[in-house]
Amino acid sequence: MALARVLPENTIITNDAGSAAGYVYEYQRFDQARSFVAPQDLAAIGIGYPLGLGAKLARPHQKVVTISGDGAFLCNGAELETAMRENLPTVCVILNNFNLGSERAYQKHFYEGRYIADAIGNPRFDEYARVFGAAGFRVEDPEELEDVYAQALKEDGPAVVDVIIDQDVFPEPRRKDAVKN
Repeated sequence: MALARVLPENTIITNDAGSAAGYVYEYQRFDQARSFVAPQDLAAIGIGYPLGLGAKLARPHQKVVTISGDGAFLCNGAELETAMRENLPTVCVILNNFNLGSERAYQKHFYEGRYIADAIGNPRFDEYARVFGAAGFRVEDPEELEDVYAQALKEDGPAVVDVIIDQDVFPEPRRKDAVKN
């Protein structure tokens, strides 16, 4: 994971519920206690960014990065106002596939790709961030990831990195057998 290569030591990572969490669990290593905060249930969609702000308040001298899906970020993205008002320099990486990834993944794996009610219309999250006065970045080429992450981590205030990902690629479900009909 490109992010792991540029993270400073002692970085706290929060993630959201949904398919974006699968990428964190699959690719990110955690070698230090109290460096990872995450929900345990899909019902908590949207909690990742607020968790990141709370982590920054609790540990103001540590870098904090949130990894969220686009649908999850839409639930609480207005908390950018809080981050700006309270001067909470965090980085929120949005894995943007223009759909509700968990729902789309289940429909792909268990319903032969018959998709319904998974597509969402997103703003450009980099521009959304700038509306609040935060730094906003957009990545469409995977070769740019490391440089953009490094740049976002250097920001003195909140930053959002809008990473465009393939809408048809997902982490594999951990328990396919648990949801079979």
